[in-house]
Amino acid sequence: LYLAWHRLSAPEVWASAALPGGGGRDRGRLWIVKAAYEVSRHLAGRLIWEYFRPGNFYRPGADPYHWLQFEMFFRF
Repeated sequence: LYLAWHRLSAPEVWASAALPGGGGRDRGRLWIVKAAYEVSRHLAGRLIWEYFRPGNFYRPGADPYHWLQFEMFFRF
């Protein structure tokens, strides 16, 4: 099991308000949870979930995102 939390920042503020739209240096927070499991010598899998919450670097009201990945590995 792997857990991570990242605080993302921007080195400078964008002069244009078009994209990404915000006026701050806080890009947001990223949480990552990864679980790996070995079923047998030949079969393993993992599940990864990420959640990103945008900060003031992006336009007000920017949507957060969730990303989920499930993989199975067969080794021979």
